[in-house]
Amino acid sequence: MSGAVDGYNISFFASEHSELDARSQRRLTAIEINMHSGLSVVSAIASGGMTPVVDTLDIHKEYRPSYKDGKGNEWDNSYVIRTQDVAYMQEYLNDERVGSILGLMKIDKAWIIILFFEETGLVRLDTPLPLDDPKKVDEVVKKMISVVRTLEMGDGEEKDIQRSLSKHSGKKQKTLEIDDDLLNDDIGFELED
Repeated sequence: MSGAVDGYNISFFASEHSELDARSQRRLTAIEINMHSGLSVVSAIASGGMTPVVDTLDIHKEYRPSYKDGKGNEWDNSYVIRTQDVAYMQEYLNDERVGSILGLMKIDKAWIIILFFEETGLVRLDTPLPLDDPKKVDEVVKKMISVVRTLEMGDGEEKDIQRSLSKHSGKKQKTLEIDDDLLNDDIGFELED
């Protein structure tokens, strides 16, 4: 099922994810909302069962925001942010955006993935809960649209970020590089003959 709400394209569909033991499938309902803008730096943010999806993407720098709102909400290290440019994400993900993302990730029994490309972005929520109550569906969709609006770039914001990056280009940024071989190779023990 697909349609539009407040000018945003929204899709509802069934999805399946493999369980950790790879012997069974988990059936979920997915809701996707397409953003009107993207970022000049390919990036992904994920929670729950969506974090392995991010591992399959060709994005290897990890960023963890140092966010605390004074109400006990802070960035959970089980969430993943991968990007091509950590300094860019540090400038882009202000407290309002991080707080908005955390609000979405705290939806009970929901997995979230947010993807940014040059021209567009995508916010997706997967949940095993039945979405049979129209009020609940409306509540979730409105929350997702609110997050999308917060994440979209404002007029001139890209230039502001680039200007800020050029001022700070001399400062070193903390990055975590992830070796592709470690992600793809089996690091198990072998018995000798």
